[in-house]
Amino acid sequence: MQNHPLNHPCKTNVNTGNKSSTDDFHTLAAQHKDHLITHAMNHESKEKFNRIIKLYQTSLISYLDRLYCTQSLCLQNSQKESCIKRESIQILTDLLRFIRYQFPDAFNNQMPIPYAIQQAQKEKLKEGLDNIYNNIKHKSPNNLLIATVTHPITDFLATKKKSYTFYHLKYLQSLMEKLLELSQHPHTNREFNRLICNSALEHNLNSKTCFDYFVAFISKEYRLKESKMNQLKRLVYYKKCVEQVFVTPNTSYDPSQKKLKSALSKWLNREIEFIKKSCHINERNELEQPINVKTAPKVTTTMSVPQLAYFIRQMIDTGLILTSNKSETIRFVCAHFSTLNTKNISETSFIAKFNKPNTSSIVETKNNIIKLLNSMKEN
Repeated sequence: MQNHPLNHPCKTNVNTGNKSSTDDFHTLAAQHKDHLITHAMNHESKEKFNRIIKLYQTSLISYLDRLYCTQSLCLQNSQKESCIKRESIQILTDLLRFIRYQFPDAFNNQMPIPYAIQQAQKEKLKEGLDNIYNNIKHKSPNNLLIATVTHPITDFLATKKKSYTFYHLKYLQSLMEKLLELSQHPHTNREFNRLICNSALEHNLNSKTCFDYFVAFISKEYRLKESKMNQLKRLVYYKKCVEQVFVTPNTSYDPSQKKLKSALSKWLNREIEFIKKSCHINERNELEQPINVKTAPKVTTTMSVPQLAYFIRQMIDTGLILTSNKSETIRFVCAHFSTLNTKNISETSFIAKFNKPNTSSIVETKNNIIKLLNSMKEN
């Protein structure tokens, strides 16, 4: 919360001059941060330190919920009490956030989010959702697809679940960040829809709503084909598309359910078998022949994905690679390159690293270019 002006009702006069009524609260919160850092530096046993963090986390959540639900007892001082309440909530929230990001291994993400934090996050996610729709309004997007992939966010805004945990919040923030990033870059409608689908798979949006959408979409698409062979080819194509997507580790909308990628692959395999069994004997013999699905040859590089993304960006920015469509160029690179650690490069991940290169990737790319220049001098 912003500092209050001197004449604000939250200010009280004491012997030392004008002083915020929550200054002591600020000081106490700072002392607690120092106390926790000291515990961490003193190499407390992991179990003991985890118990300390759990105690802090449980207490802060309880205090925040009680403070959020507290009503003003005096109408005359209601404005002052309301401001003190808001600032106190902000201080406790900052302390809880400090614990969450400073000690992530000890923080329990399965604990419920305090009401105050939930309301604040609703405002941020609502703003992000509005920005997404504003960014894509000229793209003529698939509205049902957008509604499906953003449904975890809209469900949170409508408080569809009885309780939301810090795990849920982390997932929603990550999904929002990815969708917002995609909406900010120029893509054709088809490209944008495909990247949105990839994002759902990458973020393992394994809700029934999302699974049903993909099943309905693929079913409609492949059944438009007249021959069994063409239907089968279409199903094999979608199976390949699904299996090429890299799922972000330890990410899931519902950790208790099977991965969206696995569920779709299983369903596609069943559909493929059903097509084979439902056709006439002559068609079946034809279907038994291997279906050639073109696979782009891969060039392996010792660069990491972030380094490759920055290198390609520099090639484009300096005019060494001419392109009128960066998205198509990126798609080509992802389809034809692999790294030592990544066989199938995610387009969504590549785009993120292309647009926001990190410092280490920039440094390593410079070193690689220097190495290349030294090699050219020798030759």
